[in-house]
Amino acid sequence: MILDDGAFALGWAETWRIREGLARGAPARRQWLPALVLAVAATIPAHPQAADAAKRVAVLDIELLKADYLPDAHTVTTEERHRLEIVAELIRTRLREEGYDPVSAAATRAAIREASPLQRLHACNGCERNIARSLSADWVLVGWVQFVSNLILNLNVVAIDVETGASVAHAFVDMRGNTERTWRHATTYMLDHILVDRLAARR
Repeated sequence: MILDDGAFALGWAETWRIREGLARGAPARRQWLPALVLAVAATIPAHPQAADAAKRVAVLDIELLKADYLPDAHTVTTEERHRLEIVAELIRTRLREEGYDPVSAAATRAAIREASPLQRLHACNGCERNIARSLSADWVLVGWVQFVSNLILNLNVVAIDVETGASVAHAFVDMRGNTERTWRHATTYMLDHILVDRLAARR
């Protein structure tokens, strides 16, 4: 019998056998001692199972979608590319702090080059999952910035389960102003108030 506090107690039959063994001397004690040890050991809690391995997440390059009427609609400047890289790295850093296992930027870019997608990563009909699968990732994050004007931009991030293709989480924030500061602020706000919580709910 096991008591509420985890202590071990013997029933009347076990107690009687122990008393009989004590009356017969040491040889009898050798017979019931192993059984008693095993019974007590059975009451000791097993070691807790190891925690689940951290989710491995592939954060793909953030893309820039400019409005068609802009004069540079089909180009990405060096400054803009730098800001896109900042967004992706801010996401990777925060995921690492939250206990995830983000794939490095170098490995992710190498996998993208190897895949040579013919469409944008956020709309390539599953190619993002193939890229993430090659990186042994559990989830893949695709993101894009819609550029309407220097005063109107928005950041979108979608997390997808690599195995099933199901959406894990989606986050969206507006940006008012096209500076590195506003991009950083928008990304941090999205992580603090939307994305991290939604990912945690599906962890």
